[in-house]
Amino acid sequence: MCWRTLLGRSPALQSIRRACVRQTASRQAYGRNCLEVGGVWIDEGFEGKMKMVQIKAQSDAYFKILDRQPQMKDVFRLGNHLVWVAPSGQALVIDASNGEEKLTDEQIDKLFTPEK
Repeated sequence: MCWRTLLGRSPALQSIRRACVRQTASRQAYGRNCLEVGGVWIDEGFEGKMKMVQIKAQSDAYFKILDRQPQMKDVFRLGNHLVWVAPSGQALVIDASNGEEKLTDEQIDKLFTPEK
């Protein structure tokens, strides 16, 4: 199954998650449990209705996040296809082919500011 299908904002996401699509590994990254499903690391707390920020892996935005939030190295070590729930409650999606290539300091700070 294509990992992008898992990220679709459809009711199918919930049934797929409940069906336990072939989880092959589990790791802790920056205080969050992440499951490897079909080659994609997905935060256990991820829900399809979450606001998402998609970043292209290895882009300027990717390295700027790492520079401003060094603890993200644990998350980024998981790979170039991942979905991680940031402290803001938004899903940070890292994709090798698609996503934002630039982010401002303000955008990054907002992503890492806990939701109220």
